[in-house]
Amino acid sequence: LRCTMPIPKALLPGSPEWVAELQILLEGASPEQIEKALDLVHASPPLGLCDEVDGSVIEEHQRHASLAKMRSNTSGLEAVDKVLFMLDTFYCLESDKEVTLVVARLGNRSSRASVCFETSPGSALAGVKYRHASGTLVFESGEAEKEITINLICDTEWHATEEFYVQLSGAAGMELLHRHNTARIKIIDDDAFPSNRFAEVLRRPGAPGQLPANIGEQPGQASHWGVLMEYFLLNFRNKLVRRGSIKCAVADQVKNIIRWAEICVDKLLIDQVIAKAQTDPEHNFLPLLTNLAGSIILFAAIKHTLDYRRCFWKVTGTSRKFMQSNLLRRHLALDPSLRSLVPLSLFIQSTLVETDDLVQNGYGNVFPMFAGIGNLLIALVFGIVELGWLVFVVLGVWLFAIALFVPIRHGTTAASKRRWIHAQTALVDSMHHAAENVGLLTDFHRRKEAVIRFEATINANNGAEVAAKSVDVNSRAFPHWLGALSLSLTIFGVGYHFASHVDFLTIAFPLKQVGVLLATLQGLKSLSSSFDETFRAFHAIMDAFPSLEQIVTLMNLPTEDRDCMEFSERALQSTRDAWHAAKERSHSPAYARYLKERQISRRIDSITIKIQAVVFKKPGEDLLLCIPNTEILPGQLL
Repeated sequence: LRCTMPIPKALLPGSPEWVAELQILLEGASPEQIEKALDLVHASPPLGLCDEVDGSVIEEHQRHASLAKMRSNTSGLEAVDKVLFMLDTFYCLESDKEVTLVVARLGNRSSRASVCFETSPGSALAGVKYRHASGTLVFESGEAEKEITINLICDTEWHATEEFYVQLSGAAGMELLHRHNTARIKIIDDDAFPSNRFAEVLRRPGAPGQLPANIGEQPGQASHWGVLMEYFLLNFRNKLVRRGSIKCAVADQVKNIIRWAEICVDKLLIDQVIAKAQTDPEHNFLPLLTNLAGSIILFAAIKHTLDYRRCFWKVTGTSRKFMQSNLLRRHLALDPSLRSLVPLSLFIQSTLVETDDLVQNGYGNVFPMFAGIGNLLIALVFGIVELGWLVFVVLGVWLFAIALFVPIRHGTTAASKRRWIHAQTALVDSMHHAAENVGLLTDFHRRKEAVIRFEATINANNGAEVAAKSVDVNSRAFPHWLGALSLSLTIFGVGYHFASHVDFLTIAFPLKQVGVLLATLQGLKSLSSSFDETFRAFHAIMDAFPSLEQIVTLMNLPTEDRDCMEFSERALQSTRDAWHAAKERSHSPAYARYLKERQISRRIDSITIKIQAVVFKKPGEDLLLCIPNTEILPGQLL
């Protein structure tokens, strides 16, 4: 209709076949438009086609005159200008501080037009990763492009690649294409996980065919404790985790105070009730007994409430979700050259097992460790009041012994934990291999071999688990034995002092009342329990070192996002160059001949390509892919 369709020679203008073909092309037009078009076609000479009567060809200037006449008389059939984003997806670095989006106007651009835009959040949130923006783009007559600039918020915290959206709406003077009115902006974070403190070391590539090993105690490696502390700080910056962590820390110290308050209740019961009842039977002990009994019920209610509410403080759950979702994002965007180094079994193992280990044994044990330290401080105050200098001796001996034991035992424990992790990965890999080859393994003769290999993997995993847990049990029993030894010596010394009344023992055990004696023994038990809890938490945190190594390595592997950004920038520039060349008619000679042969003379940027199907060809095989109702617009990246 707009003199752009290559017309078969058999369909001469004015013939019934021509009219039928034209009606098909005009499907969806109004009856008035169809009637007007048919009148124009009947009145027009053949456009650049061979005259079947005498075989002559219409001259070029006659063809152009006819085209001009038809364009001038078919204003009601002209296409409305289109507005769309030049690309569907724009990439940027967080450190770029801003991203620029290109909006294109396709068509004649003969009048003034406008369109509104507004940002909307995705995984990137407004006010956190970018500044919310909205406004109106005004295209003056003849103006083909407009740019939207969105300001980014740069920080030093690690994030996986996040995205937000910019949507066009409210177009005036042009048509908004609903499939191309939204652009996705992907923000590539250029920080290292968990922080930039060890960025240079953690991003160092591994040996050919191997994953990097950048965390450890060897020269040139980042230390376990340093990386772990950065991970703790990254966790604590999360609003939900920080709020829940503060609540957990306060709750643990409240429970410590309650533990020593219960010891004081026992002391008061013995010294102020039982002992006084023997010397003053007429004294009214009912108010004191009521208060002591009520305090025990109150303490139990407080501890139960704190333990129950702790389940809803979203500390470990939020931290685990952050790790698992970002591991998936990194795995999906992993550099294709590194995918062979990260099999599916390793990804599953890291996502389901190692993240839980790092969160529970790593960050989760910070609270028991601080609870134990808080209990030790309370015990120190109690000991100074009731025992004098003896408490310093006990604490000093325990701390010195643990300081010697931990470095010696840590190497053995970490090595056994790594062997267990490798055995678990091998087990998952074996299960995945069997699932992928289920068609082959259904062969009766191959089942036995597959089951035998799988059982061997299970046995290896069980053996590694037993070895790791046995080493762990022996390591964690050390503070228990230390406390039991100290408590036994104290019981012997205090008991002998009360039984024999030896004066020189009064210096070490200045105890005058039975209640104080029992409170002291309970305090030493609580002190031993605190040392045990603190050491177990400290030891569990070190157990998480292998998981920390694996997760940090996967989080810092290169992704394909930077390559996609470079490709997108090149595609945007080449598309704009080609589009501007088309508008200026600066086509290549071959393309100019193509347009001339097919009678295409209207503006090139108003042509929409409709695809019905795509055929992929390879030697000896054709694969047909149906794509119904797909439109490709100029400037759109394929």
